[in-house]
Amino acid sequence: SEIKNGAFWRDLLAELLATFFLVAAQCALPLSYDDTGSARIGTALGMGFVVLSIGWCFGDFSGAHMNPAVTMTLLLRMKITFLRAFFYWIVQCGGAIGAAFAIKSLVTEDMAASADLALTKPAAGIEPWKGMLFEMVLTAILCFTVHGATNVKRKGMLFINTLPIGMALALGILMGLPVTGGSLNPARSLGPVVAQYDVDGIWDDHWIYWAGPMLGAIVAAIVYSLL
Repeated sequence: SEIKNGAFWRDLLAELLATFFLVAAQCALPLSYDDTGSARIGTALGMGFVVLSIGWCFGDFSGAHMNPAVTMTLLLRMKITFLRAFFYWIVQCGGAIGAAFAIKSLVTEDMAASADLALTKPAAGIEPWKGMLFEMVLTAILCFTVHGATNVKRKGMLFINTLPIGMALALGILMGLPVTGGSLNPARSLGPVVAQYDVDGIWDDHWIYWAGPMLGAIVAAIVYSLL
């Protein structure tokens, strides 16, 4: 019955647009600076504000998940149906890929190559399993914050709901940038990889950006349910 509801398809469009805007911002941010400590702070805060803004715009429609891990953690706590989660995962990945290709097409080849379209990859010397665990912990913190911020007791307080989520993402990105690139979002990592499909080794270690965040989402759902 849900799939026959017009609001369901409206929500899918909202989720597609929300994820597109999020990943477009993420891919474009590195074009304006070098990889320094102050730039990392700017990236983290910038993405926190992006999530706050997009959540404010689309939260009343799709919930503005913009992240397969967030969808997973809400599914596990039965906040959404499996059907909705499945379609959210599709549009999230589609929006992320579309955003990465859009930014790539709008800038010069040199600019896109120098910034890697915000490609996430483990830092030199970081073993994949360590990167996966790092992403798991950071995403668990983010998803735990999502559960707390969207608690039914805070229903109707959209700005207050989105603020801690944006702050949690900013903290996660700031912590993760020098280690794994600070993804916390499988779709966000998928977009730049697909857009740079012709680069040798582009898929190396990409799995950690699915395994880590999804495991973190599961951990957050279990722990929050036990409290």
